[in-house]
Amino acid sequence: MGFSHRASVLIIYAFSFFFGALAITFNSGTLLTSVIILGIVVIGLQLMAEMSGVMLKGKQPLINGMRRLVGVRERGK
Repeated sequence: MGFSHRASVLIIYAFSFFFGALAITFNSGTLLTSVIILGIVVIGLQLMAEMSGVMLKGKQPLINGMRRLVGVRERGK
């Protein structure tokens, strides 16, 4: 992806802060709250992977599905 050293370190710190906050939330929340937050996190990680191009061969199933629901067309089509 080509991030600089400083940007890479800040990204790692942001992820560690995010998952630390999730650990505290899971520990103090109810089961239903934990399941809902887990679902949101999984969808968020999937979206980040699709937007950054980590998915194989440029596939974006979640983003394309959201575009179909909203009715937004891609540029050039």
